[in-house]
Amino acid sequence: MWLENLNNKITTRIIYFIATILWGSAALGSLYFMGTNIINNPYIMFFYVLLALAILSWILYVITKHFTVRNTILLIIVLSSILKLIWILKVHTELSSDFLVLYNASVNASKGDFNFMKSTYFQNWPYQLGFVLYQSFIIKAFGNSVLIIKLINILLCNATAYIIFLIGKKVFNEKIGLVGMMALSFYPQYIFFSSVLTNQFIANFLFYFGVYLIIRYNNWSGLFGGGVLIGLGNIVRPLGPLIIIAVFLYILFYKNLLKYKSIWLTKLVLIVAFLGGYQIITVAVNTAVQETHASQYPLKNRSETWKFVTGLNYETTGAYSNQDLEYLNQYPIGPKRDRVGKKIIKKRLADKKKLLKLVIKKSLVMWSHEDAAVYWSNLEQFINLRLYKGVLLYQVVVYTILLSLAVIGILGSMIENNHKAVLLVILMIGYFMVHWLIEIQTRYRFFIMPSILLFSSAGLFIVGHHLKSSLKK
Repeated sequence: MWLENLNNKITTRIIYFIATILWGSAALGSLYFMGTNIINNPYIMFFYVLLALAILSWILYVITKHFTVRNTILLIIVLSSILKLIWILKVHTELSSDFLVLYNASVNASKGDFNFMKSTYFQNWPYQLGFVLYQSFIIKAFGNSVLIIKLINILLCNATAYIIFLIGKKVFNEKIGLVGMMALSFYPQYIFFSSVLTNQFIANFLFYFGVYLIIRYNNWSGLFGGGVLIGLGNIVRPLGPLIIIAVFLYILFYKNLLKYKSIWLTKLVLIVAFLGGYQIITVAVNTAVQETHASQYPLKNRSETWKFVTGLNYETTGAYSNQDLEYLNQYPIGPKRDRVGKKIIKKRLADKKKLLKLVIKKSLVMWSHEDAAVYWSNLEQFINLRLYKGVLLYQVVVYTILLSLAVIGILGSMIENNHKAVLLVILMIGYFMVHWLIEIQTRYRFFIMPSILLFSSAGLFIVGHHLKSSLKK
């Protein structure tokens, strides 16, 4: 088929090439900025990188030589759970910012009180009700305990890590899947955020479970199930549109296994099944919240221009702008506010040179600067400054190495022309590029890290193979 020939010769390599350029620039920026910002000495940073790489290679050798797959999975889950449990018991993260607003709303919702939906916050962003309802179900079932939600964070992290193993096994091989699972289980951001009441744990579990079904199955029921799961994930964290685009492209170009008489009929059936599952769950939940009067609006963003207005703010480098929010809040939610927002966006898009500089700066801040996960965990309140800097160093070194290995993994997959991992690559490209326009925060890395870490694992195997070959010579 002509489409398969096009993919083999051009499309796949173009996709991997774009991913290499984007994430390669992030890795280079991370090596420079993060290394020098934390320890002010690139040579020491290089030493830490080599040391950490040697440790990772040793762990890889032990896992692949001395443990069965089942025992490795159990060991990873047990050790990861113990580590995160110690973290949430020792680091008493105080609720703040949006997390506090959402938790208080969840407590009220568990009592049947939805008056909080009248506040400006929820009038602007009624989609936040999805996560509020999730937390309210937990509170209603187990009582008003923050600890219970944090423990569920650990369970969700373990479940997501296992799904990453399954995805890695499918698109690479079993060993890479295992290392990917281990990398995610012990990835610093996932440890630090386990004590934070964030919607990202439940969302990532649902999103990647859906992605697994889409990669794993070539029939309408598998794609329908994937659509339902991604739709549920979108209800608690609105990333659905980005994933829909990625899945549509993946089915269009790469789902070529004949199931329904012809290739194009197969693609059509799979696309309709996926979108049908997504839309059915979305409509069902929106209907339920409106019919029960939990919300007078569907779970959507009613301040549609906000993320773009703040994302294109030159003064804040695309980060949160209280000045922008106050300016937009002068206008009632609706057409007038949207017109004002679009006018600001149009003005900020007009200067192309300034816009290009903003895009470059945003990319460096978003993907190369230090992660704010430690900040959100409030760790600094519980340890001395020297130890706190040590934790920052640990986070920096791990992230830098894994991102660099991911670029190697992407290059290796491009050389091998690996079609199976293309959905992950499309997601990585899309998620990188969408932050050129919308608000950035380093904690938003959370969603894409499982995909990156699978390529990190592939990169580690490539490096290990070349080192082994060099030692034999």
